[in-house]
Amino acid sequence: MWRSLRLLKLKALLTQVKYMIYGLVNADTLELQYIGQTIRPNIRRNAHLRKYPNLRMVVLERDPISNDKGERQWIKNAKTLGALLMNKTNGGNGSFGPMSDETKAKMSALLIGNKRNLNHTHSAEHKAKISAALMGNKNSLNYVPSPELRANRSAIMIGNTINVGRKRSKATRAKVSAALKGRVKSEETRAKLKATWTLSRKATHVKRITGNHYRRNASHGA
Repeated sequence: MWRSLRLLKLKALLTQVKYMIYGLVNADTLELQYIGQTIRPNIRRNAHLRKYPNLRMVVLERDPISNDKGERQWIKNAKTLGALLMNKTNGGNGSFGPMSDETKAKMSALLIGNKRNLNHTHSAEHKAKISAALMGNKNSLNYVPSPELRANRSAIMIGNTINVGRKRSKATRAKVSAALKGRVKSEETRAKLKATWTLSRKATHVKRITGNHYRRNASHGA
């Protein structure tokens, strides 16, 4: 009986399923970290949560005209806007997560001696075409999660310690440092960063500094 009910439930679910392009958002920073496609959102979401508990699924587009093309376009736009995605491909093939050492070795063997893009820079004409294609694209422009959504995400992540104690390697830190050197924040960006410095964060900061101050004084007094 239960088996029949499960089959009926699954059949009903599949008859309602349609393609969906989704994103995985970091529950702490609210940064978009992955873009994919699926016809079984619940199954895919649970699979992601088992591997990456800190990420939450959000719907980017339902029933795209072309799921592969749509996924590639979303990935392209996100990277253009500066998103640091975990996607290892340009989309359209369902690949997710880091490549295995075996896959890396195969790709390395195929690319050895390939100098097609070595020291390649886009021409002014090519840059103009890219700019024209992206102009007017307002996906996620000025999007700010509601206080209710932020509160829900915060409640979900309480007690999550997946990244506690995690440290980046020296090589990774060097790459990040090199990529960020020379960047100058605009006045608008500075204003936004200042606005996000909430009273609670200020209080936490002051409490930490005050605690360190008292500990130093206590140690000197001893």
